[in-house]
Amino acid sequence: MSDNLKAYLFLLGFVILAGIAIFIFPQGYFLSNSILVLGCISLLISTYYFAKIKLLGFYEVLKEVIDKIKGI
Repeated sequence: MSDNLKAYLFLLGFVILAGIAIFIFPQGYFLSNSILVLGCISLLISTYYFAKIKLLGFYEVLKEVIDKIKGI
C-alpha cells in the first residue's frame, strides 16, 4: 500500500472511532475512553504518514536544487 492510502485510512479510522466514542457511548465511561484512545493512536499514525509524505517531497526538492548547483 502507498503511504497516501495508509495516511487516509488511518485518518478515516480516527474519524470513525472518535465519532463512536463521542456520539454513541456515554462520556467518561471506560469503553468510550478506550475507543477514544484507539482513535488517537490512529490519528498519530496518520500524522506520521502525512509527515513522511511531506518530508519525502521536501527531500526531492532539495535533491533537485543540489543537483542544479552541482551542474553549474
